[in-house]
Amino acid sequence: IVSPNGRFLGVLAGRLSFRGIELLLRDQVADRDERVVVVQADAQVIAAAGRTIAAPSIEMLRRLQLADSTTVAYTAADGADVLGALAPIPRTEWLAIAEIPADIAYGEIRRMRNASAVLVLILLAVVGSLAYALGLLIVQPLSRLTLASNRVASGDLDVDVPLSGGGELMQLTGVFNDMVRRLREGRDELERLSVTDELTGLANRRRLMSEIGREVTRSLRHEHPFAILMLDVDRFKTFNDTYGHQAGDFVLKRLAITLRKCVRDVDTVARYGGEEFMVILPETPAAEAKA
Repeated sequence: IVSPNGRFLGVLAGRLSFRGIELLLRDQVADRDERVVVVQADAQVIAAAGRTIAAPSIEMLRRLQLADSTTVAYTAADGADVLGALAPIPRTEWLAIAEIPADIAYGEIRRMRNASAVLVLILLAVVGSLAYALGLLIVQPLSRLTLASNRVASGDLDVDVPLSGGGELMQLTGVFNDMVRRLREGRDELERLSVTDELTGLANRRRLMSEIGREVTRSLRHEHPFAILMLDVDRFKTFNDTYGHQAGDFVLKRLAITLRKCVRDVDTVARYGGEEFMVILPETPAAEAKA
């Protein structure tokens, strides 16, 4: 201090305390692994709070300034890998730097990634369950209908699709089963008509020849006898000419009924043609056939 006349009077020294700033900074990082430091433009530390503080280098300070308040990954002056960001303090030449250890910062990212992965797995499980349920309700019954349709198209009518699902799908399955049942009944009726004599209801000549072939094969394999009876109606033409064809047809029908009553269930009674009939007697030798 110098007087107005230029005489030296003494020296006045003052010490600035930034304890108030440090208290504010400590409130920001309390119970956290972050650290905050306030520095001057020459990297000199003014106040700090958090983990052990080391003054940043001028090069690191410039790098943070060029990042324009965005996060930068770097190695701090104390050798720790950190993520940091810098922001200027208004109306001062000071700069505030906030740092967090990289493992902690990336730990949050890893936890978010793991949580996202778990969420994706849960969504996949839900979607898979819904797809499986839809498959049971829709796709599987449709697949059964498709396979059954292919079997019917190939000539296999022994098909019965179980009713499942609901609504139109169940109705469609019921209509399909009813259609196949009608086709099966029609086929059975056609097969019956193809081997049945229309007038008498006995086996016709076609079935007769098939049964004879089957009995011959069985007899040769097992060395068992079988017999064939051949019958005809005497003077049937005269009867027809005298009483008419309707009366003749009546005689043939009554004769068919009589023959069926006189044989066993395993025997085959057939109309060979006209007024001629044949009876196949399995496991029957000639003597029993005569009787």
